[in-house]
Amino acid sequence: MTKPVTFKNNSFQLEGIYHYPPSAKNVPGVLVCHPHTLHGGDMENIVVLAICQALEKYSMAALRFNFRGAGNSQGTFDDGDGEQDDLAAALNCLSSLDKVDPLRLGLAGYSFGAGVALSAVPRLDSIKAIALISPPFSRTPGFAAFKKYEKPKLIISGGRDSFIHVDEVKRYTEQLKKPKRLEIISDTDHFWWDRADIAARKTAEFMAENL
Repeated sequence: MTKPVTFKNNSFQLEGIYHYPPSAKNVPGVLVCHPHTLHGGDMENIVVLAICQALEKYSMAALRFNFRGAGNSQGTFDDGDGEQDDLAAALNCLSSLDKVDPLRLGLAGYSFGAGVALSAVPRLDSIKAIALISPPFSRTPGFAAFKKYEKPKLIISGGRDSFIHVDEVKRYTEQLKKPKRLEIISDTDHFWWDRADIAARKTAEFMAENL
C-alpha cells in the first residue's frame, strides 16, 4: 500500500511516497534515495521503486522521496551537499509515520543517492544498516568519514557498470570496516535494466536480517 507525504526541510517542502504492508504494525522502515537529479533521477526510478516494493513484501515500510529540485520538491540541486539535509528531513518524516518502528530504521541509496547516503549516515545515529547500490565512491567526498562507519553495510554493483568500474567498487569496499557485504551482479550495468529486482531483493533481505 502507498500514500503520498510531504515534509519540510528548513524553509521549503519536499515530497515522498510511503510504502507499507497492509497489516503493518510497528515494522522496520527504510529510507530510499534516488539517482542524480540533473540526469533525470527521481523517486520514480525503477531501482528505487523496486526496492520499496521488495521491502513491502518483506513486511517492512519504505519511504522514497524527491531531493530538492526533483519532481515537485522545492529548492534547487546542490551537488549532494544540501541533499544531505533533505535526507535527514526525510528520515525524520519516516520515523514519525504510522506503523514505523523508529528504533529500526535503515537507509538505501542508488548511484548519486548512494553517495548522499554514505556522506550523511555517519551523523545519523538512528540508522541501523545501510545498502548502497552502484555507489560512486571515488566521486564522493564523504567517503573518508564513511570508512570509519561500523554498522552493517551492503554494497551492490554491476559487473558491467561503465560508470563505476567493478575494480573501483572492490577497492573502496576493502577500506570499509566490518560488518560489510559486497555483491557483484556480473551481467548488470549501471542502470540495472531487467535486473532491478535483483538489487531490490538483496537489499530487502539485508534489511530484514539487520533490522
